[in-house]
Amino acid sequence: MMTPMMTRSEAMIAKNIPKSTWIWDVSLLNDIDMEMLEVQHVTKVYVQVDTELPIEEYILFSERAQQHHIAVYALDGASTWAQTPSQAQYTKKWIAQVQQQYQLFKGVHLDIEPYTLKTYEQQQQSLFENYFAILKSYRAMTNEQGLSLEADIPFWYDEVWYDNRYGKGLVSQFVIRQTDEVAVMAYRDTAAAILEITKSERAYAAKKEKSLTIAVETHPSEEGDYISFANKTPAYFEQQLENVYAQAQLPIGVHHLTSWQALYK
Repeated sequence: MMTPMMTRSEAMIAKNIPKSTWIWDVSLLNDIDMEMLEVQHVTKVYVQVDTELPIEEYILFSERAQQHHIAVYALDGASTWAQTPSQAQYTKKWIAQVQQQYQLFKGVHLDIEPYTLKTYEQQQQSLFENYFAILKSYRAMTNEQGLSLEADIPFWYDEVWYDNRYGKGLVSQFVIRQTDEVAVMAYRDTAAAILEITKSERAYAAKKEKSLTIAVETHPSEEGDYISFANKTPAYFEQQLENVYAQAQLPIGVHHLTSWQALYK
């Protein structure tokens, strides 16, 4: 059994903030403490698609999550999808087939990061065109299956312009328009910084009447001490989330479950 994030008797400043979290390692599904997620007011989990995992594992996890009022979203994506969009179709087909048969998911959560590719600077516009094509393809599938569509975006997509067959504009705004919800990866360790770097996305999502989650990092980062809440105290982490929520009134996404739990060990 995983180490619980905290004891039930421990006071938690941020426990009433609606939250979501990413589960990348599906080998841990059976060990996830749903009661602790419910205590932390987690309302949805993004669960990695692994087509090699027996479907029974997903079914059992979904049933457990449902008992604790937690929605399950199919999570997948890779930077290479933006180079070879056909890679995205296998996951899309798997999700559609599973959903038709078992109705396990509330939605699909995509994490596609073309900017991590070595060719990003030289091929930026073609990569975004491919990325947009994937979004539209998944939008059609999720509409057909009655699922929500969500995507992760870095906070700085509000400064990146696209100019391709889908038109011209800001990447952040295109993704917000194509999805039901975005999770803005606002990877900073103070409430003030998190609120500042999500201002434009929050304003645009509100204008378009789209949902938005503010995502924070708990996994150790090599980019600087100000990126992640790793190695911060639980009290500090919770206070910053409380300050963000008090002003933004938006759900918080905590990346990711294993590193989030590590804060409380």
